[in-house]
Amino acid sequence: MKKFIDQLSLKEGISYLIVLFSIVFVVFHLYTGYFGSMEAHIQRSLHLMLGLVIFYLNEIRKGKSRADKIFGWVAIVGIFASIGYVFVRYDWITLERFALVTPLSTLEIVLAIALIVIIIDVVRRLVGKALVIIVCIFLAYPLVGVYLPGLLQTRKISITELLDLVYLGTEGIFGITLGVSATMIALYIIFGAFITTTGAGNLLYDISAATVGKHQGGPAKIAVVASGLMGSISGVPTANVVTTGTLTIPMMKKLGFNPVFAGAVEAAASTGGQFLPPVMGAVTFLMMAFTGLSYSQIMLYALIPALLYYFSVYFNVHLEAIRLNLPSIESVKTVKDTMKDYGHLIIPIMVLVFMLIMGYSPSMAGSLSTIILIVFSSFKKTTRMSLKTLLEGIEAGAVSCMIVISTCAVAGIVIGVIRYTGIGQKMSSVLVTLGGSNLFLVLVLIAISTIVLGMGMPPVPSYIMQLGLTLPAMLSLGLPVHVAHLFIFYYSGLSLITPPIAVASYAAAGIANANPMKTGWVAFRMVIPSFIIPFLFVMNPALIMDGAPLDIVVSALTAVVGIYLFNAFAIGYLKYQMNLWERLLSLIAAILFVLPMWQTVVPGIVIYAFLHIIQMKKKKLAESLKTIEINKEQTT
Repeated sequence: MKKFIDQLSLKEGISYLIVLFSIVFVVFHLYTGYFGSMEAHIQRSLHLMLGLVIFYLNEIRKGKSRADKIFGWVAIVGIFASIGYVFVRYDWITLERFALVTPLSTLEIVLAIALIVIIIDVVRRLVGKALVIIVCIFLAYPLVGVYLPGLLQTRKISITELLDLVYLGTEGIFGITLGVSATMIALYIIFGAFITTTGAGNLLYDISAATVGKHQGGPAKIAVVASGLMGSISGVPTANVVTTGTLTIPMMKKLGFNPVFAGAVEAAASTGGQFLPPVMGAVTFLMMAFTGLSYSQIMLYALIPALLYYFSVYFNVHLEAIRLNLPSIESVKTVKDTMKDYGHLIIPIMVLVFMLIMGYSPSMAGSLSTIILIVFSSFKKTTRMSLKTLLEGIEAGAVSCMIVISTCAVAGIVIGVIRYTGIGQKMSSVLVTLGGSNLFLVLVLIAISTIVLGMGMPPVPSYIMQLGLTLPAMLSLGLPVHVAHLFIFYYSGLSLITPPIAVASYAAAGIANANPMKTGWVAFRMVIPSFIIPFLFVMNPALIMDGAPLDIVVSALTAVVGIYLFNAFAIGYLKYQMNLWERLLSLIAAILFVLPMWQTVVPGIVIYAFLHIIQMKKKKLAESLKTIEINKEQTT
């Protein structure tokens, strides 16, 4: 037995198996994306089974102890048994039995528990304990809810009833969240992996370097633009940090930015990619499923808030670079040279954007764009993939899907329990009661709840929980469906950069060799204006393109000025170093600009003009004193 396990655990053999399953995984998604998905239960089951097997094979390859490897193989057997049962007994499960009525067999109980344990173990390894604790609470709640007081009390629910809901139905593990992952999200993660493998990532980086690299503090600005472009396609903040951060963070440190600031810039810029069209993050596909909105509608709503997010990060970098008087980078590749080497790879990206805007299904758009990207990469030597590189891209795409697959599976459990027990409606009643039917106060409570519950978790499960717990409260107070979903969408994503558990910042701090907590707080400071953007588009729908064209333009421009002034307040620098009362004036002007009323914008303009004059005078005086000092030194 020992010899058999050792033979199976050889890294070479495991690597071949991972590549084989990755090929099946990628081809399966590309095929069903273009030609149409299979029946929901089958599509989701295959998606989950392939993903979990690839994960454990990868864990076996990395495993240091024999116990880890044995557990990995046992888990794989459990995966094939528990999900394979769904295929073998498919007609019985979907057509013949009565869900939540027909008793579960002993085998079904064992397989259900095995699959739940396996999924929770994957989440523990990939995401951490926070999400595991939350999932376990939701699994325990239906069983103990009958003994709880007040609003938390539920009817008596047996463990077999809970396992039936979670395992055999389409309201638990195999629910809509896993369905979105199986039909859309996986395709865009695969597309993002090939963006990196083919060198299209270099195209985005070099264009960013050519456009902003020569400006003061160039490398940091490159990080903002490149991470935004890359993140808008990949939609995975932490992966984006690792991809672009390995290039941008060392450049920023070399230029003169301290490691903490360099890591914070990359974390903030990468986090915003999930909000920025054309692709955005995984939550966008879930929003489509839960709201019925088209992808182009969501892109339109998200555009201005996403640009405001990036303006905030860019202004922060710009003002810090001027304050420190940092130089630009000495030389960057020209746009012409970049287009010569990588320009042909713009076509797959353009195809993707065109298909999404024209209303093609995201599945077909993602599948076709990936195939075109692979084909077009062979046209030039600079982007041509060898067989080894192609297989590496396939493996990278499959492995990158693991965190989304596992979190979508547990998110399905959470939302299934929320709906089945009715706890979501009760929580909404509590929020409305606490807020006293005051929409602003309810939104503050929801924002805090979303950020706190989302800490340490990917945006998908954070968003899913709010759909059941807090969304009904917003809808009951008259907030439009798309506004309510966008509100929790933004706070679910911002939890990635909110201390004390700022996952994206921790990843960037590792590359920068900086203190993770300090990096998290600096990144948080950079995006503080983004924490009020959802409140702004609730008060002023013009910021989500919902209004007259003139209102949209004016609202966007005044918001940009307000964000600029807020960053000046945070940095303590506008045209020159600001003292305390100048910073307070900057903060007041920022607030006046972002409020959607001309009565506030006019005094905001007056304060800004006054502050600008003072700052320019201080700057000229400082320059004059410096000139006099230089002349004295030269005379001496």
